[in-house]
Amino acid sequence: GFTALTFASLHGYKGIVNAMLSNGAKVDQQARDNWTALLYASQGGHRAVVEVLLSNGADILIIKPKKTLRQLLCWRLIMVMVRSLKFY
Repeated sequence: GFTALTFASLHGYKGIVNAMLSNGAKVDQQARDNWTALLYASQGGHRAVVEVLLSNGADILIIKPKKTLRQLLCWRLIMVMVRSLKFY
């Protein structure tokens, strides 16, 4: 269950992510596992994609109540990236 945006984000395809967002993709749409593109980009360590997603309004607080350790670690990585990119 990936969305096109979550798949592109996971693999660090910045240009594709930009194009999808420019053409109306929902930045916070969740895949079947409730992960967003921002979580996948952070899991993959794709800082440039994280920056694009945040610039397009990605919500850093979207984590479903069923938090896994993996989600929490990725959320922590997002926070580190957010601070270093001066979005916070």
